[in-house]
Amino acid sequence: MAHCTTYGILARDGRSVAVLRRGPTRSVLLLRWWLGSDEIEEGQWLQARVFGERSDLSPDGTYLLYFAGDYRRSRGIGTYTAVSRVPFFTALALWPGGDTCCGGGLFSGPRRIELDHPASKTTLAPGFSLPKRWHIGQIPPPRTRSAGTYLGDAIERARLLRDGWSVRDGTPQRDAHGTPVALEPPLIYSRRQPSGSVQLSWLTHGLSRANGAGGKRSLQLESARGDLLRRIDDADWADFAANGDLLLGRGGCLYRSPGMRAAAVAHEPLADARLIADLGPLTFRPRPPTRDALRW
Repeated sequence: MAHCTTYGILARDGRSVAVLRRGPTRSVLLLRWWLGSDEIEEGQWLQARVFGERSDLSPDGTYLLYFAGDYRRSRGIGTYTAVSRVPFFTALALWPGGDTCCGGGLFSGPRRIELDHPASKTTLAPGFSLPKRWHIGQIPPPRTRSAGTYLGDAIERARLLRDGWSVRDGTPQRDAHGTPVALEPPLIYSRRQPSGSVQLSWLTHGLSRANGAGGKRSLQLESARGDLLRRIDDADWADFAANGDLLLGRGGCLYRSPGMRAAAVAHEPLADARLIADLGPLTFRPRPPTRDALRW
């Protein structure tokens, strides 16, 4: 069984989660987790690297705006930003990038996209077009970059802040060459449980040398007073559903823990959690897009 990780993006309407199942290297499967029924809708594989931290969902979860790169199969494009219908990667719109210095973006509305592309790279690739009701803008480049934010982290930060998370920046610690390798204290993203008193916090302790994102992280649940309730060192991602349930990706599996139990102290990280799906056994298989996946 191949090692895999997951990355989830919760739709703002609370009905679904887009899940990127990553592994082995440069093989990614897109799935949709319907939260009302816990049905997992398996979608399409893509043989490329998909940067979840630079991706976003439309408010109703219909469209995925994603940033991907593959210098072997992209016919010289290198990296690109695309829009697709979940759970398919087949691009309805595509903007070539070329490198990882910029790329990806955010949905600022149901049909409005803010691209993290310079003005010279906001032209659609040949063969693609947008419906007239769609609008494309640019994410303004930051005048300053806070101590805990690095290349690749800015889009994820903006998305989390938009969706109700708060942030406490970390302080970079550098190696002998001046490269940031750790954060002490850590960068912390926190979100309060809907209709509850529990706080979910992501702590980023280390940094990736490649682009600053995706470094060593840990997850913890805290009480309103700041007491530690449980800690999960090897979680891939987590968020709260609208009803307060804890949604969690860990070891290639998806879990759901009842919100009413989140405030209980637990020495076992997955106490009371229900396994929704084990994505580890899934292997790459080509799947053509459906008719719906080819239309806006």
